[in-house]
Amino acid sequence: MKAYSTLFSGGMDSATLEKIRAVSPNFICLFFSSQKINSPILKSICESFKGITVIGCSTAGEISDDKMADDSISLLAVNFEKTKIKAAGVKIASADACYEQSRTLAQSLAGEDLAGVFILAPGLNVNGSVLSDVLRETVK
Repeated sequence: MKAYSTLFSGGMDSATLEKIRAVSPNFICLFFSSQKINSPILKSICESFKGITVIGCSTAGEISDDKMADDSISLLAVNFEKTKIKAAGVKIASADACYEQSRTLAQSLAGEDLAGVFILAPGLNVNGSVLSDVLRETVK
């Protein structure tokens, strides 16, 4: 496994883009302040790494290596040499719909080659206990 982590508080230069490319990532995870949702950096990363699983969500603070910041973008680029990456998503409109939507999500992830599950979910409308219970029951 190879990884590169960085924190953007301003723009992204070509040297940083090359450091990300040097990892040959098959997975990129982004955490960003809600003010950065339309950031050119996010757009550039998605455009520069088409065909790679890119996931992320907004946060109330971003962490990278030994740095913490607000109103920034934290990036983790990873190359898993032997692990297959699969992204899936569902919209959960209410806590009442959480069980069924969690089941749909879990069924889409289930498989003999499943090594782990990484979940990003909003704090609203999601019953985390139901979500984790359904995942545990379904993707054994």
